[in-house]
Amino acid sequence: MSVRLLFENRQQLIDRVGPHDGNQPVRNTLVFFGGYISRNPRGGQGLTGSGLYVMAPPPLGPTNSLGPPGTPPILAPVELPTHAMLAYEEIKSKLEEAARRHHGRTVTNSYDPCMTGAGPDQCRTECTDVRGEAARWVFGPGVFDPRGALIVYGYSAGAFNAVWFCEEVARTRAWYDFASRRAQPAGDRIRGSEVSIDLLITVDPSIDNLPGGREASLASPRIVRRHINYYRREQNTPRSRITQEMRDPDHYVDNRPRFVPSHQDMPDATLEGVQWEIHHVLNGLMGAGNSAPSN
Repeated sequence: MSVRLLFENRQQLIDRVGPHDGNQPVRNTLVFFGGYISRNPRGGQGLTGSGLYVMAPPPLGPTNSLGPPGTPPILAPVELPTHAMLAYEEIKSKLEEAARRHHGRTVTNSYDPCMTGAGPDQCRTECTDVRGEAARWVFGPGVFDPRGALIVYGYSAGAFNAVWFCEEVARTRAWYDFASRRAQPAGDRIRGSEVSIDLLITVDPSIDNLPGGREASLASPRIVRRHINYYRREQNTPRSRITQEMRDPDHYVDNRPRFVPSHQDMPDATLEGVQWEIHHVLNGLMGAGNSAPSN
């Protein structure tokens, strides 16, 4: 669950949330940061396409049928998806499937990452807009559900943006007030509980295009309960790909290498592991008695 309670059980949480929301299907939230797109260096909501096109017929529908037999299809340029776009659709589908098993539903959003500035520190400072935008969405109306899982994913430069997003939540929305249903920087246990991020997935973190990017530090924020960092094993794996491991039950951090030909192969090479992690987290919430009862 995406808040920390003294005793993690469904009834305590429903008592805090209230009978109306407590008996509704649990919402699980996914925030997805894709790879760097040079046409959109400051990032923002939505994933930008690859910029590569193929000629293909449009999808068939009631208004664009091919016509009589033998009519040649009308070809039009279709933009090819990026590796991140394909991964987002796959992960979203896996999360929806896992949520349905527990009578829940999902809310998802995707972002191009920001990568700009003269180095990692300046990039982190200048890239506040995209992580602030993502935080406002997560904790806006009808998205965040303290009973459900809050999952954050980042690939390549998006991995750094995902970590910085978690830091943004820890700084500005670390406390959830049950009465006002708002997240805020701090509060007291009578009215609320600490916000937590149930699962952070980072895939081959890279801001190599920045000066000093290969030596950048990627530290897992304490607000994250479980952080799985997949990285491509190279002959000289750069420091930026690996984070410090932790084995605290409330802050588990693990590095997992993958042996693949290229950086672009990493989203596909890690999908099976990401699916397992999603099921692991949602099954854990079910074990805590945190799913809404089936009707």
